[in-house]
Amino acid sequence: MLKKIFLTAFVISAMLSCKKSSSTSDVQLSHLSFWVGSDLGLGKIAVSCNGLTDTIRSANSTIPKCGTSGCANFDLKAGYYSYTATAGNTSWTGSFDVYEGCCTSVKLSADGYSTLASGNATFWLASDLGYGSITVNINGISQKITKYSAYTPSCGTSGFANFSLLPGTYSFTATGDGGGKWSGTITVSSGSCSKMQLY
Repeated sequence: MLKKIFLTAFVISAMLSCKKSSSTSDVQLSHLSFWVGSDLGLGKIAVSCNGLTDTIRSANSTIPKCGTSGCANFDLKAGYYSYTATAGNTSWTGSFDVYEGCCTSVKLSADGYSTLASGNATFWLASDLGYGSITVNINGISQKITKYSAYTPSCGTSGFANFSLLPGTYSFTATGDGGGKWSGTITVSSGSCSKMQLY
């Protein structure tokens, strides 16, 4: 008898680089990647989504990029999808929204539980705005921007306000030591990097 765990996960896309679109022209596909962090002792895992099936054949020690060999990979139009995965006496199931141009990473574990990878958000400055260091508050956490860069930084770059967050849409506020206030929202998707420049 298969052991079944039902998980519903709602994925919000990475800001700017991903968007849900109803347009039929210039549509970028969404990418799904199902993976395992170690050999679960279950053999190959068959994953089915939107009438398609692919197989997880090897493990990854870190979150893989979408399309990585050995993962079960799917390229789909933006929309709402369900999936099932089976191996031995274990099965996984879940459903979520996928957004245009996004990579969504889903990790499967030996107990039949699947988890969505966290995403990253970075707030940055392109130039010195004259407000000193800027404190960014998001989801009850505060981080400081203490430098600026003429080029868009990578998520996690020292001197900028960096956050690791579960997929979702978050409100933020930012305040400079010498004045200046910002507020808004930022969206984070599984395994992705969202960047917000403050002006």
